[in-house]
Amino acid sequence: MNFTSPELNRQVMTPRILQVIAVNTRTDGSVDVFTYTPFPDITISRVEDLQFPFREAPLNLMGYPVRSYVTNDAPRAFKYINRHGKTVYTGYSFKVVLALLEKHNGTFVEIFYNKTKIVDGSVQHRMLVDREIDIAVHPYVLMGGILSVSYPITPIDVCVVVPAPQEIPASLYNVLPFDRTVWFTIFGSILIFFFVHLMVKVTSGKPINYVEDIIGSVGIIIAMTPEIEIYTRSWQNRIIFVFVAAYGLILVSLYHSTLTSLYTIKIYGKGMETLEDIMKANISIMVLDTEWMPLRNAVEPENFQKQFIPTEETVFIGHRNYFNTSFGYVSASDRMEWLLEQQTYFERPLFSPPIYCFIPTCLRIGMSPLSPYEEALDRVILQTFQTGLRDKWLKETFDDTVYAGIVKRMIVSRKFVDAVSIVVVKVSNVDTKWKRKLNAVMSASV
Repeated sequence: MNFTSPELNRQVMTPRILQVIAVNTRTDGSVDVFTYTPFPDITISRVEDLQFPFREAPLNLMGYPVRSYVTNDAPRAFKYINRHGKTVYTGYSFKVVLALLEKHNGTFVEIFYNKTKIVDGSVQHRMLVDREIDIAVHPYVLMGGILSVSYPITPIDVCVVVPAPQEIPASLYNVLPFDRTVWFTIFGSILIFFFVHLMVKVTSGKPINYVEDIIGSVGIIIAMTPEIEIYTRSWQNRIIFVFVAAYGLILVSLYHSTLTSLYTIKIYGKGMETLEDIMKANISIMVLDTEWMPLRNAVEPENFQKQFIPTEETVFIGHRNYFNTSFGYVSASDRMEWLLEQQTYFERPLFSPPIYCFIPTCLRIGMSPLSPYEEALDRVILQTFQTGLRDKWLKETFDDTVYAGIVKRMIVSRKFVDAVSIVVVKVSNVDTKWKRKLNAVMSASV
């Protein structure tokens, strides 16, 4: 720019022909004269809506810096340094703010606030009121008031997530063919037959030996027949023996067939599907100590509150993010949805979807009072819901948390057991052997 052309300035400004601001001399010798006029441009347009007569001009921030602070709040908003050494801002709420700035030509500026490493609603509220930040990338529960707030960015519930049914060890398979009622019935029948056996023995004149008689009673029921001379002396005794032997045959066959089928599959315990199941299991439930007091009054019934353990944040996140199935956890539904994405790689999920939720609410993005970004942000939020971007960003957040080292992608593989067929063959052979022995005994008794 050439500001030293007094001759030209005098020629055009003295007669008040032009209001010259600057003069630029090109390399080819031509001259550009930059001027201004005090007279505005007038545009005449037709009013189509009397309620909104003025046309809304699009928001153009022209690179204006929009300030906020960022901490670790996955999956909503967090940052990490990628392998190229570049800081990556991500999270489904953060991406909404970044979409706003990209659409309206704004620039994100991070304000470093080192007094807290967690998201504190009171701290964000104070920073917005004092205009230390322009917008909060961390959404939280807001009801308006002095601050400008966005449309709800996501509806959430505070939920309790509990471990999924776990595999039962093979060593316990022997008691699984029958439930508790059947086992009590079997033990009762053994006791009854023991007294019948004693009566038959007394009437036959044989001496009583309680140890041998108990073993003999159990042996007849499970088709391992002991001495049967006492049952061949009368037709009543033979009927008793045949009845008990048939009962034992049916019982043993059912037990072996059921046990054989169990060894061909994996057996899992009963899952917790209702609040009553959680209370009956008496599982300990971790909750953040900073959140327990406002949540406590919403937990019903009161005796259920005894299962909650207020825990420090580092301990809570360590157990929850690495799927410690010894506890249940209290967390917002969006965090649970993000964390359960990790189970996609599991053979079987370690945690069930939330079955007990309370305090339904919604998260909003806070802005400084009378913020000029409120209307534009609301429009962006609606567009993210209409296009499905919110759900897409929530699913993508899991990969970002893996790259950030917040969680680990664990792949659980299944080990197939090749010896199952051998076990089935052996049990079938045992069934056949007992059937042959029982047939021979019944023929001899008759």
